[in-house]
Amino acid sequence: MGQLELIKSDAGQPDRKLAGARFKFTNLDTNSATILITDEDGKAVSSPVPIGSVGADGSVSLYHFSVQEVKAPDGYLLDPEAETFQFNVRTDRNPKIVFTYEAFNQPTEVIVSKKKLTNKEELPGASLEVRPVTVTTGEDGEIVRTEGEVLESWISTDTPHKMKGLKPGEYVLIEIRAPEGYLEAEKVYFTVQGNMTVGDTVFVEMFDDDTKTEIIKVDKETREPVAGATLQLVKADSMELVREWITDETGSIQIQGLPAGEYLVREVKAPDGYLILKEPLKITVVKDYKIQTFVVENQKIQTVIEKTDTETGEPVAGAVLRLIDETGNEVARWVTTKEAQVLPGLKPGLYTVEEVQAPGGYLLLKEPLKIQITNEEERQVFTVRNQKLEVDILKTDHETGEALAGAMLRLIRNSDQSVIDEWKSTGVAKIIKGLLPGSYTLEEVSAPDGYAVGKPVVFEVTGEEDTLQITLGNQKIRADFEKKDSLSQEPVSGAVLQLIRNAGTGQEVIVKEWISDESIFTLTGIEAGLYIVREITAPPGYAPMEDMEIEILPDQPQQTFTILNQPIQVEIEKTSGDTGKLLGGAVLQLVRNKDGAVIREWTSKEGEAEHFTGLQKGAYTIREVKAPSGYKKMEPQEIQILEKDELQEFVVKNYKIDHSGGGEATRRNRKESTWSCIKQTL
Repeated sequence: MGQLELIKSDAGQPDRKLAGARFKFTNLDTNSATILITDEDGKAVSSPVPIGSVGADGSVSLYHFSVQEVKAPDGYLLDPEAETFQFNVRTDRNPKIVFTYEAFNQPTEVIVSKKKLTNKEELPGASLEVRPVTVTTGEDGEIVRTEGEVLESWISTDTPHKMKGLKPGEYVLIEIRAPEGYLEAEKVYFTVQGNMTVGDTVFVEMFDDDTKTEIIKVDKETREPVAGATLQLVKADSMELVREWITDETGSIQIQGLPAGEYLVREVKAPDGYLILKEPLKITVVKDYKIQTFVVENQKIQTVIEKTDTETGEPVAGAVLRLIDETGNEVARWVTTKEAQVLPGLKPGLYTVEEVQAPGGYLLLKEPLKIQITNEEERQVFTVRNQKLEVDILKTDHETGEALAGAMLRLIRNSDQSVIDEWKSTGVAKIIKGLLPGSYTLEEVSAPDGYAVGKPVVFEVTGEEDTLQITLGNQKIRADFEKKDSLSQEPVSGAVLQLIRNAGTGQEVIVKEWISDESIFTLTGIEAGLYIVREITAPPGYAPMEDMEIEILPDQPQQTFTILNQPIQVEIEKTSGDTGKLLGGAVLQLVRNKDGAVIREWTSKEGEAEHFTGLQKGAYTIREVKAPSGYKKMEPQEIQILEKDELQEFVVKNYKIDHSGGGEATRRNRKESTWSCIKQTL
């Protein structure tokens, strides 16, 4: 007979005997089996069983047996591998053969993994515990889970936690405290099945989701994301730096796993074109599965460029301006209006404001305006001032350069012939501001007294001049008076002349009186107008002239007037008293009676009279020194020469020797000529 003795031990602790293991003891040849259960000592002994059969010939045939674990002790894995054996027949004929089978059980193994939800990596620092769960059904049919005492607790590490020896049943994994920056996970229920075999492992995973903090950088007005800001996240209590980053085109960053608490978001460097955040943004992170979003707003830098009048400070429209950055790139170009130009979002730096075209009536800005834009002020105002184009118009004496008052002047724009201004000069320059570029004419409507009207001055306004100075010089009117012989045009001296204004009126004024000589008499600075030249005394040998009316013109600086005197003209004819023919051969003298001076002695010519010019008025005697051949000598004849412009003809007669008369002189009157005045214009 044979007997099976089983010993059941913990595989990891061989000294630890295991009760409750069930084994199936089977005779494979007879197909009979029995169940053996280990006791508290881990032992199970079968009843004696035949170990074989005896044949007719007395030979022994040993039976084949197997022993197989059909139920493991609680908390241990079932080893389903069957062990076959035969009883060893001893030669000592022992009535009972014992086969001892020592079986070892692996405890059940539960592997608990605490992981990050984001990347499925092990998460250290979580406080965990496992409790058994009793599952019942409530009155309403709902499942009720009742948790038992803590079976095991631990703090997770970077490797999974192993639990051994859990009995079959329901369990719950509970997170008591999540690591910093993570949210406490919900409870995880799991089951340890009965009769788990070797190699079977229960895997339990619990995932912790971390806190998700989103910080977004946006434009305050448009709410659009802003790139390029350098931000820092620091703990509010200790100012410990947690994170520093530069925003990308999305403007946002997600920081996972921030421990709950208060933080400060501060800006180290503002994005280009934005103000730097002066005060940090305080945020509070709480334990929440939802993404916690915080918005950091940035205000764009407002660059304001004004265009104003230098003197009045009033806005000026119409200028073409452009803004150049430090690299020479044109950032903006605009035409000014009455409203200031606002350029949002310019990045800090040095810029240049250039004027491409000046507004009408203003000087072009010669030197560009340098401006410095910072990220410390929201609204930065810069003023570009324009000086109105200034035209200084001065009326001067042409010779002395001294300023003149009393001229009526007029400024005309040539493009449309409009009168821009009209004024009377005062002795100081007339200042006209704000002329538009173009061509202009300065006209003198009337000149100061004694001056000729100046010629119009045409000038060009380009808009590039600081001050345009226009001088309109006036020449004093110069009147030249020439006293001439009307016949020879030679100068005549000795005339007493007067220049009279307002002649024939009760306001007659003698402007000047002078005695002519061979030079030209000049009056400078005489007023334009109508005058009378009156001869008070005619020059000797000339007939007095009548009043001569002249006009001194206002637009001619130099004017010449010729005053002609008709010389006294006398003709003496020697004629035959018999025939009336002009006789030749007589020697005659003209003697001035007052002083006995012989004016001329001449010999008469047949058919010709003797002509005298410029004889002074008075009494003269014609003496015959020698008579013509065949004629009696004439007695001296006295004649009276008058101051008149008519030709005065005298006829002296000779009679033939056989005639009773000795000779005579007679006057013949004939209108010969009149004087005239020749005026010359310079």
